[in-house]
Amino acid sequence: MHLRRTGMCIALAGAYLALSLTISFARLGNLVPRLAVLLIAVSFISIAAVMLMQLGFTVSLSRLQMKPAGTIIMGAVSALVLAAVILVSAHIKSKAVPVAIGLSLARDLSIIVLAGSVGYGISFIIREPGILLPVGLCAAIVDFWGVNWGPVNHVLTKAPKVVNAVSVAVPTPVPGLPSTTIGPGDFVFLALFFGVLYKFRMNVKGTFWLGYALLVLSMFAVLIFGLPIPALVPMGIAVILANIKKFKLSREEMLSTAIVAVFLSVLLTAISIFIFKR
Repeated sequence: MHLRRTGMCIALAGAYLALSLTISFARLGNLVPRLAVLLIAVSFISIAAVMLMQLGFTVSLSRLQMKPAGTIIMGAVSALVLAAVILVSAHIKSKAVPVAIGLSLARDLSIIVLAGSVGYGISFIIREPGILLPVGLCAAIVDFWGVNWGPVNHVLTKAPKVVNAVSVAVPTPVPGLPSTTIGPGDFVFLALFFGVLYKFRMNVKGTFWLGYALLVLSMFAVLIFGLPIPALVPMGIAVILANIKKFKLSREEMLSTAIVAVFLSVLLTAISIFIFKR
C-alpha cells in the first residue's frame, strides 16, 4: 500500500512536469490563435489541468501518511534540492530556453514538496478533528487580509520579484496573458488540511473536489478579472463545508469559534485602517 502511494506521488509529479513543459513551450511558440473566446477557453483548461496536478500531488504527499522522521527527511531533501536549483540558476551561463524552463520546474516542484512536508509535519500536533474548523476559518481570514492589505500585499507592491521567486507558477499557454502563482504558505496549509483529514478518516474526496472546483474558479477570476482571491479562501471553505458534520463541536465550541473569527476580522480591519492612515 505504501509503495503504491509513493508511486502515485511520483506519477503525479511526472504528469505535472510534463504538462508544465507542454504549456511553457506552447507559450513560447505562440501556437494559440488570438481569438478572445478561444483564449479564455484555453486559459481556463490549462489552469484547471495544472491546478489538478498541483493539488493532487500535494494531497498525495499527505496520503503517504509518513512518520515524523520520514517527513523530516523528505523536507530536508527537498530543501537541499531547492537550494541547489537556486545556486545553479544564479551561476549558470547558459541562456537556453529548455534549461531555464527545467530549472524553473525543478524549483516549483521542490517548493511544493518542502511546503507539503512542513504542513504535514504540523498536522502531527492536531489531536482532535474539530480543531480543523477554526484553523481553516482563521487561515482563510488571515490569508485574505494578507493578500489584500497585509504583508503579502506590501511585498507584492514593493518587491513583486520576491513573491515570484518563492511562489509556484500556474502557467497558461497564451503568450498575452500573465501567469498566476500560488504561494508556499498555501501548500503548507493544503498538506496540513489533508494530513488531518486522512488521519481522522474525514471527507477527503469531497474536500478535494470541492476545493479543486473553488480553486480553479478563483484562479480564473484572478487571471481574467484581477480579483485578489488567495488560495486558502476557497480551500478553507471547502474543508469546512465538506466536513461540517464531522467536526461534532458543542454549541459552546461553535460559539467560541464564531467569536474568534469575528474578533480576528475586526482586529485585522483595524490594523488595515491604521496602516492606510499612515
